[in-house]
Amino acid sequence: NERMRIADDMHDDLGAGLSGLKLRSEMALRVEQDPRKRELLTSMSASAGELIDSMREIIWTMSADQSGIKDLVVYAGNHARKYCEENGITLHVQQEGEWPGAVLSSEQRRNIFLVIKEALHNTVKHAHATRVDLRMSYSRGLLVEIQDDGIGLPPASDQAVGNGLRTMAKRITALGGTFSIEARNGTLIRFSVPASRANEGSIDRSPSA
Repeated sequence: NERMRIADDMHDDLGAGLSGLKLRSEMALRVEQDPRKRELLTSMSASAGELIDSMREIIWTMSADQSGIKDLVVYAGNHARKYCEENGITLHVQQEGEWPGAVLSSEQRRNIFLVIKEALHNTVKHAHATRVDLRMSYSRGLLVEIQDDGIGLPPASDQAVGNGLRTMAKRITALGGTFSIEARNGTLIRFSVPASRANEGSIDRSPSA
């Protein structure tokens, strides 16, 4: 109940404030002629938009009615579609299997989603890819594969991408899962999180997306 109250407050107070800041920046941008001021207003609007997205992600991880594996799969797939479309990358999402009615903790949902988000970000920033395949399935746990058709892993890839790869691996191992990355016609990131970390329930037999 306390988590839901905080989530509602964030949505009502912070969300409204950030949306207002973004709107005012965009309105000022329409009439501003000074290039330097336009650059500043554009940056303010973009930052407000990014904060709104981050806030929505935090609220989603705290929401009790979005705690199932299928909820995570749908949410991650929707994010991937939007992000790849914005960056001109073709995305193919394959969501297959029998989704259990397991309840995931906020940490599980957030860590899994952030790894998918970071992998897509690295693809856009470093891979020079034109296509990404996002595959999610379930067999004694959630298995996620993110494959791009880019240039593959650069030398000393863990340093080249900063701490991103190491952080991704830590997020998954913290959940008792496994994480790997390899060059395979581009880059393939694969990770799994065991079902033993969630409370097993009924099986949702959903068709592949």
